[in-house]
Amino acid sequence: MDATLVFVHGAWHSIDIWDDVRAELGKKGWETEAVAHPSPGGPSTDVGLQDDAQVTRQVLQRLCDEGKKIVLVVHSYGGCPGATASEGFSYRQRAADGKKGGIVMFVYLAAFVIAKAKSLTEALGGQFAPFMVLDEETDWVTVDSPDKVFYHDVEPEKKSKFVQLLRPEPKRVFLDPVTYEPWTDIPCAYLYCKEDQAIPIWLQQKMASQIQPEPLAAEFGGSHSPFLSDPGWVVEKVEWLAKTGLEKV
Repeated sequence: MDATLVFVHGAWHSIDIWDDVRAELGKKGWETEAVAHPSPGGPSTDVGLQDDAQVTRQVLQRLCDEGKKIVLVVHSYGGCPGATASEGFSYRQRAADGKKGGIVMFVYLAAFVIAKAKSLTEALGGQFAPFMVLDEETDWVTVDSPDKVFYHDVEPEKKSKFVQLLRPEPKRVFLDPVTYEPWTDIPCAYLYCKEDQAIPIWLQQKMASQIQPEPLAAEFGGSHSPFLSDPGWVVEKVEWLAKTGLEKV
């Protein structure tokens, strides 16, 4: 295929969440990459959003240097470092500047859409979500009842596996500001999760309303984690958006 699909995971998670989706896309001929954030379970709580963004930025730069068109798929908190990292990597803008490669589609999957200079907690009204548990002595944040918050419609064995893979997240990543709004330069899409227990559908819709022009969209009927509960749906929608992004350049 003509594009490389890059997946950015959310807080507490790891790249393992994308395995089923990437395997299926690989069978269909797509090249994929998954970015591993340094923040979850990292060396210290000094690791912040910019550290996560830098890892994504390095992947984007390498792919651009190879002349690749990129579809960036971000999940949950991943929308924050994903947005910050994407500045300067718009395919259209790079082409206008005589550069090769770049992002042809930015896909929010039940992800935070944050205005420039704002933080994730500001999008939540200046506080943590009810399921976020802060240890004030260490500044690590964990999740209360992740089996219900993230995976309520995931089959039991898989649910257990991914609950065990979750790692604490530094408080700082939720307080650091996002520094770029991708929709200013890059076509965007939003994949909503109707029964999401982590980011309610009304909040997804409210955040997505910031994207102008109105993003391409589709709605999943289940949880925060369709890549686990129905990976085929994610594959179908990402393929659609990738092909649409390629048609636009």
